[in-house]
Amino acid sequence: MSDSQIVLNPEGAEKMSDVLTAYVEPYVGMTDSPETYRKLLQLGTIAWNIALLPSQKRSQALDELLAQLPATIMQDWKQDLRKVIEELIARKDAHFADNHRAIVDFSLEETRDGYHLVVASTLATSPG
Repeated sequence: MSDSQIVLNPEGAEKMSDVLTAYVEPYVGMTDSPETYRKLLQLGTIAWNIALLPSQKRSQALDELLAQLPATIMQDWKQDLRKVIEELIARKDAHFADNHRAIVDFSLEETRDGYHLVVASTLATSPG
């Protein structure tokens, strides 16, 4: 049996679903379906977690991520992807700097009123 502890909505902590929603909000207009919104959330999660790294390690992490993309993806698409991730990292630094929780996973369900997002994250840690 594991000694791991699961804590849902720790007292005094922001709901990470609300945080992730606010974080990607400037880009939501670029989505036109649940699938593209899910991809935006995935991209936001990647950028958020890279932003938690010490600044000197971020570029290397982003380089490694982009190197994993298939060779068939055009170079200008990779450059556009890098730009969006860098914008999101800057947004994390500017607007969510005090939140040091890593995003572990999320689930997104479409409801008749919109979307229901559930985010699994670590507890607060000290800054990288």
